[in-house]
Amino acid sequence: MFLEQLIIFTVSKKAIKMLNIITNQLNLLLCLVNDVLDMKMIEQGIYSTKCEEFNPKDTLNFILTIFEPQSQMLKTIISIKTVDSIFMKPLMDRTLGFH
Repeated sequence: MFLEQLIIFTVSKKAIKMLNIITNQLNLLLCLVNDVLDMKMIEQGIYSTKCEEFNPKDTLNFILTIFEPQSQMLKTIISIKTVDSIFMKPLMDRTLGFH
């Protein structure tokens, strides 16, 4: 919203590019801060996690179906190559990653 308001004024293309970079970096910083806050809430017991077995290959294929409409719209191909191995069913937490 702030960026759009600035664009109303006469701003050089270079300044707009710099503002876009700053906006993107601030969004990344906000994500990191939110991740830290989430971890703190987990440590304090406000959030709880549930560890369970699941098949990563099936999960990746499910995620692939989510991005498929955008991929078709952009006329690109998204593929995931998986290899079945002894590590295909690790104990994972869906929010925190490997344990």
